[in-house]
Amino acid sequence: MAKRKTKITAKNNWPVITVSGPPELKEALLTMEEDSIIKVVGPIDIDTLEIVGLHDPSCHSIHAPTYWPYKYYIETPHKVVLDLSEAIIDKNWMFCCINKHLCGIILPDNCDRFGSFKDVVWRVENLETIGVTPRNSTFTSIDGVLYTKNGEILIACPRARKSITIPDSVKAIARYAFLENKALTNISIPENIIEISDDAFRGCTSLTAINVAPENHAFSSQDGVLYNKDLKKLIKCPEGKKEVTIPDSVTEIGDGAFECCTITSINLPQGLMEIGKAAFSDCNFLTDVKISENVTKIGDGAFARCLALRSINIGSAVEEIGRALFFWCKTLRTVTIPSSVKRIETRAFEYCEALTFIDIPEGLTDIMHRAFYHCTSLSSINIPSTIKKIESSAFDGCIALNDITIPASVKYIWVPLLL
Repeated sequence: MAKRKTKITAKNNWPVITVSGPPELKEALLTMEEDSIIKVVGPIDIDTLEIVGLHDPSCHSIHAPTYWPYKYYIETPHKVVLDLSEAIIDKNWMFCCINKHLCGIILPDNCDRFGSFKDVVWRVENLETIGVTPRNSTFTSIDGVLYTKNGEILIACPRARKSITIPDSVKAIARYAFLENKALTNISIPENIIEISDDAFRGCTSLTAINVAPENHAFSSQDGVLYNKDLKKLIKCPEGKKEVTIPDSVTEIGDGAFECCTITSINLPQGLMEIGKAAFSDCNFLTDVKISENVTKIGDGAFARCLALRSINIGSAVEEIGRALFFWCKTLRTVTIPSSVKRIETRAFEYCEALTFIDIPEGLTDIMHRAFYHCTSLSSINIPSTIKKIESSAFDGCIALNDITIPASVKYIWVPLLL
């Protein structure tokens, strides 16, 4: 076997292993010492990876699937920082690292797409730092967090970071910027931020407080919950927060505002008018909800996968049961649908397996595709004389439903062809 051509030097008390290509990288990863920096110098291409067998999943090294865009998976036995600062990387490559020991990555000059390495940021749970070469014209790194070059957009915070100080230059927080960071317990929003993505803090299960600087002109916070400046829109409740009191001033709950939260109950203010998409989705401890009479719109999937939800009372101003509104609410037993509702949308009650009876009021005209799909306990349903359309698979899988009366008002009903 040829002697390994690597240079090991000291850097912050970590051994640095410098390799010039995939063959040396493979050997380095298999023989490296604990807590090392792998510095890649030179080009990395798919042909070379195939020749040296780095696509072999049995190797604790780099794996390259044969589909485009090419990805390689880095698996190492010890804690490692992957330094690509001097590597020559094909811009079409996507780096997918599933190794729990990777704690840092340094991006090269020509890396100009976040999509090229997003899986490293989103999937590596022990990632502590994201570095960028000074010559990179697209990104910059401040204290191990990734920003746009001008420092105005926070793009990604490593999943293992326990704290962060957002610079005053930042004006926006990107979608999934803190995705799946389970170490962060609180965060402070400085005064210059004017935009925060709905999904910025998704999966931050330990986050209990989002605090906004009083000088901020776009946002405010109360008891650790994020609102717009005038407290009329609730934007985000931290997922780790167990109790929330919503101010009477709130008229709108934003998209995904309580998604994945651990709350068990919620009192919605009387002045509330709109509930956004996925607003309470995946709230697995939420048991009962009463929607006020002033709510006119409930977004798609607003209560999807609320596994403990037992009953819900829908206010009399709502005109539509939205798409997948109660999808996979497996313990939902009681739903009160007001006479204002004209349409039950696609998959609205799909997999509501505990639902035994539902009274559909007069005035409803449309029951859409898979609306009650696999409601296995549904034994009785009252279909009003105002119904005009029943779409495909509306009652498929309702094995307890022995008979159903279709009124003469129905103008369209989908019946599968028996071939």
